[in-house]
Amino acid sequence: MSKTRRQDVARMNASFALSGFTPDEQDLENQRRYILGELTLDDLLAHAQAFAQAQRPSGD
Repeated sequence: MSKTRRQDVARMNASFALSGFTPDEQDLENQRRYILGELTLDDLLAHAQAFAQAQRPSGD
């Protein structure tokens, strides 16, 4: 496991917590796969953007 990738995830989760968010099961799985090198930061960003888009009220 990459120490830097684990640190990236720790910082990301700290940012989530400061914003009042908690990672869901898919986030946690993506984070695990990122730490293992199976996903990239771009993959995590794509998931976050898709999640945010799905949470927007319709008509926006």
